[in-house]
Amino acid sequence: MHFFVLVFSFLQFNRLKGQIIYEFGSGNASWVYASAACKLATPRFNFTEGEIHVRFGDEPISMKEGEEAWLGYILDSVVLQSAGCMPYDVKKEPRLATFYDTGADPGVCFSACRGKGYIGLMNTNCFCFQTLPTEDTFRTTCQQTCSRLGDEAACGGTNVISLYKQADGMSASDVVDFPIPMHRGSCVMYDRNSKVFHSAKCTMSYRIGCQSMHGDSFDIGSRTVTWLEMTRFCFSVKHFPYAYKGALEDEDSDANFFQVWTGMVKARMISKNLEGASNPQIVGYIRVENGKYKLHFSTRARTDVKRFICQEGSTTTVSAQPDVHTVTGKSHCSFYNNNLTIAATI
Repeated sequence: MHFFVLVFSFLQFNRLKGQIIYEFGSGNASWVYASAACKLATPRFNFTEGEIHVRFGDEPISMKEGEEAWLGYILDSVVLQSAGCMPYDVKKEPRLATFYDTGADPGVCFSACRGKGYIGLMNTNCFCFQTLPTEDTFRTTCQQTCSRLGDEAACGGTNVISLYKQADGMSASDVVDFPIPMHRGSCVMYDRNSKVFHSAKCTMSYRIGCQSMHGDSFDIGSRTVTWLEMTRFCFSVKHFPYAYKGALEDEDSDANFFQVWTGMVKARMISKNLEGASNPQIVGYIRVENGKYKLHFSTRARTDVKRFICQEGSTTTVSAQPDVHTVTGKSHCSFYNNNLTIAATI
């Protein structure tokens, strides 16, 4: 009798202090069905040596080695704005947090920093800043490319950090894929003729677009360069690459050069399925590896069948799970190119 009282008291205490309790949903299901059956769990995660580990708190979910289960995380698109290139000094750097080996990808770093403030990338290192950490943001040596992004955006360099922040006035839906598939990429250019923002390969050449911190344009004529060369040029004249409003206000008179680079990149970030999307393209699940819960992503939200983890008390009544064939080959998704390259972990 005393044992049951102790268990009840422990669970009651966790509820009183606001801790979320998790439970398995009934049976196995596709992610699409599972997300309709309950509010899928979104426990906290952290980055450890290039892997994403999930934490369930004081009441861990019981799973066997190699077992998998759906979670409520999805990979969503976010538009980030280049905010400069700053020096790195290990003795003076006022950083709030550092995540090593998260991979050279602005979207991953943005996820690690919980989508707040400024993020900084130096090779595979990610830094989180509540505010702009320095006025010295016009270094020109951020030449290391973002390997995990699968494109030529800037991810720092030797003792320099590439800074980014979430783009003002711009959402991912405002950026259209480049019309020619082979030219699609992560860097955002503005087509003044069609008045459309496109995500294009960063190695393509478009006109340079620079603006001062007050939004004034810097006229450099019709010179065309890659995205990385564009950012370095802007920093060399103490300007920033075009932000959203700067691109809209671009008034270059040469009609032959109506396509201009902005300082924005379109990346993938880890998000909770807060909007209740019924058919997101890339969805999250955990797998037990060496006794740890590791977060992965899959493009098979409708076809793969797994157990699923819910927030306790969120189960709803839905129609029976439709016939879904179990796919034996796993499709694990990295979030750095348009072809969703297969990868074991993030």
